[in-house]
Amino acid sequence: LVGSEMCIRDRVHSLRYLSESLLNTYVGKRTGEKVLAGMIKRGDAEVIDAALWFSDLRDFTSFSESMPASAVLEMLNTYFEQVSAAVTPRGGEILRFIGDAMLIVFPIGPESDRQSACKAALSAAIEALQVIAALNGERRLSGMPQIDFGVGLNTGEVVYGNVGAPDRLDFTVMGPAVNRASRLESLTKQLGRSILFSHEFSACIDRPCSFLGMHDMKGIDQPAAVYTLSDSDRLGQ
Repeated sequence: LVGSEMCIRDRVHSLRYLSESLLNTYVGKRTGEKVLAGMIKRGDAEVIDAALWFSDLRDFTSFSESMPASAVLEMLNTYFEQVSAAVTPRGGEILRFIGDAMLIVFPIGPESDRQSACKAALSAAIEALQVIAALNGERRLSGMPQIDFGVGLNTGEVVYGNVGAPDRLDFTVMGPAVNRASRLESLTKQLGRSILFSHEFSACIDRPCSFLGMHDMKGIDQPAAVYTLSDSDRLGQ
């Protein structure tokens, strides 16, 4: 009987470990913990404060139309890997891969105030851009396509939780702050900058910033203030 109980206990622990590993891989550590804790019903959500990252590859559509699938996957995986390596140690969590785009959240809570979360997000963006720039030098010598991407950064309240159909859910963040991060990333192409951020985000960091004016954003009624790192502090952008 004792042996059977130990066997059952070991099997439960193994299944728990497997479940945690799979959830961490597919939805991220924080989100996986929420799911395991029972936050699994459609509509289960909470309002959280966060620094938000939205990034997107440049010219990816034309590249994917003209290159073999193996080259497309190699580029995507290299980009995703380097961004993950920059954001994860700084407390960021990749919530979604949307084609060639990434939605990442740096939660603000008991262990991280708004300034710390925003500084972490900006530092991660700078590191990822620098690492990719170095890799591009090697890729150029090997005749491989360059990886170019933009990052939009914002901060604010978001709804964090489950949305979807009764039989197919997605755990994500939603709200105006997420929309603005996405719109800021779209402007990186128009303004020729690798990183853009909101006024709210700029107030939380201690690097020199440049105001790039008020810009219209799709779906947003009023023009929004847009900032970037100053030319003297662009660090390889």
